[in-house]
Amino acid sequence: MNPEKYLKTPLSTISLVDVKINGPFWKDRVHVMATSTLPAQHEQLCLHHHLDNFRAAAGSQAVPWSGIFYYDSDLYKWIEACSYALQVHPSDYLEKRVDEAVQLIIEAQMDDGYVNTFMSVNHPQHRLHRFNILHELYCAGHLIEAAVARAIVSGREDLLTCALRFVDLLAGKREIFKKGVYVPGHQELELALFRLQSITGNPSHGELATHFLNNRGTGRCANWRRVRDAIHGFRLIRKANKRTRAFIKENPSFIMPDDGKETSTSTASPRDYFRMAHEYISGKYNQQHDMFLEREEPVGHAVREMYYLAAWTELFMRSGDPAVLERLEATWDAMVHHKMYITGGIGSVPLIEGFGRKNELPNKRAYCETCAAIGNLLWNWRMWLATGNKKYGDLMELVLYNAFLVGWSLDGEAYSYSNPLESDGSPRKAWFPTACCPPNIARLVCSLGNFIVARSEHTLLVNQFVGCTVSFGNDCILSIEASLPWDSRVVLSCTKIPGWLKEISVRIPAWIDANEGDMEGTIASNGIVNDGYISFTTMPGSSFNQKVRLPMSPRYINGNPAVKENRNKVAIRRGPLIYCMEGIDNPGLNLERVRIDPSQPINVCREHEDLPGISRLQGACSTGENGSRVFIAIPYFAWGNRGISAMKVWIPSL
Repeated sequence: MNPEKYLKTPLSTISLVDVKINGPFWKDRVHVMATSTLPAQHEQLCLHHHLDNFRAAAGSQAVPWSGIFYYDSDLYKWIEACSYALQVHPSDYLEKRVDEAVQLIIEAQMDDGYVNTFMSVNHPQHRLHRFNILHELYCAGHLIEAAVARAIVSGREDLLTCALRFVDLLAGKREIFKKGVYVPGHQELELALFRLQSITGNPSHGELATHFLNNRGTGRCANWRRVRDAIHGFRLIRKANKRTRAFIKENPSFIMPDDGKETSTSTASPRDYFRMAHEYISGKYNQQHDMFLEREEPVGHAVREMYYLAAWTELFMRSGDPAVLERLEATWDAMVHHKMYITGGIGSVPLIEGFGRKNELPNKRAYCETCAAIGNLLWNWRMWLATGNKKYGDLMELVLYNAFLVGWSLDGEAYSYSNPLESDGSPRKAWFPTACCPPNIARLVCSLGNFIVARSEHTLLVNQFVGCTVSFGNDCILSIEASLPWDSRVVLSCTKIPGWLKEISVRIPAWIDANEGDMEGTIASNGIVNDGYISFTTMPGSSFNQKVRLPMSPRYINGNPAVKENRNKVAIRRGPLIYCMEGIDNPGLNLERVRIDPSQPINVCREHEDLPGISRLQGACSTGENGSRVFIAIPYFAWGNRGISAMKVWIPSL
């Protein structure tokens, strides 16, 4: 295959129900998520009254609406994650909680199909008047995704029927979507509508998504409307909060947990507030400042931008318009080379929670929201399906093991919302005032099987090295044995190759040194290397067994001199993992004074009892005192799991 020439038709995904993860690293993570994290998230959803809001909307319980106007989406994401998890880890407890939540949603749906507890309880007369502000359509998108997941995995269509009624309502109100300023405030709905079309086959779902995409950026003279709508939206929020406070005053037993300050404001400076105002009024914050085909770089809120780009990629896979692909690739290049951290994290500016200027990548103030990492992975997955270009799989892998995984604690009980590359120490939290990240992490971990392989007419492409089995029916099961991120050995085997399969192509990771000798001989004893893949011929009906080796030598990476903070600094990478220095591993070393000696080798050292199963690295450094010292580095995703401790990814070099 030749990805650079691009595919005439997109790659086809393998159904999630046909992929079973069994590799040690990710099997453990999925198990923790299904058996511990998801039940704990349900407790948090109950504690923060997410389910009570649906009871209030249904009129089944005399409680006020409470929380933040986008609370509904957290429950929807949790349902989606549980739907995936239950196929692998059946649980009567979890299934019962999901069924209860689904029934509450159905009961809260209004007669015309509308579902949004904030508006239906507090301001039913203002429904769909300020959807560009109050996330009615963002929540609708996650309702759709939860409904699709439940239908695909379990075959139950109760929630899908609910979601389709809401979509029919939206489709019947196209007149309110005519002006460019009135598009969804967050591009989740567009993604969800394309996904809905993929299972219903109804072209109207994709047409509505396309309408929103094409309309964004056409209201560039409407800055005053954005200000007006924001003021009106805040008034509605204030009125709802006033009612909640009055209820709590009369009913002191009704408790709203205090999760502390919003992450987006905790590190914001006065300058950040000014930038936020400018971004919002100009339309850049939610990508309304220009038409898609006029853009040159990613801007604004990072999660919105990633979902926007992912939705345009979905549209490209349907239309094949080369102008769309050209803009997608130009935006990708601008992001990767000038607006992305070495971890794959994106979003350098607090409050905006998004992109700054070209090469504005501070380490200590890096925002790198976990949800933005998820969005980055989801966009690159679609770009890979659309083009077959292996560079998108490379970035997926980088994000997965670094910018994404750092957002979830090793014990599965806590999360980080933002993920800086340098810190004096910051604890993860069990929940947040804005809790978009925890259930979003859950739905990605539980749907990991989606991202491992895909197929074209006669080729199976292995995208991610996650140990699993892939069933093609008729006793044709492909096994991928992989122990990444710690071990370089991968074994592909199949007892019976299906009739359509003539070639298996394996992505060659970007972290393999092309100078390590003959690439074909280094990776496998046979196979043909082409366009970043190594391909093996298969014979339908016969068996197949192939060993693949992915050299994982640790190495230093020099900082980009265009990034001011990283000049004369180095970072460490081994395989898919970016490493960092954490104070707890380096007693007696002042991380502010450490200088790494990149002329000395980096060695893999044995795991430590306080981080079992995790490979550490050691190398030589100096603090300007007492000559050379030894430093210890751990994977970036593992930092912050042993108490509060300083951390650095980029270290000055000698």
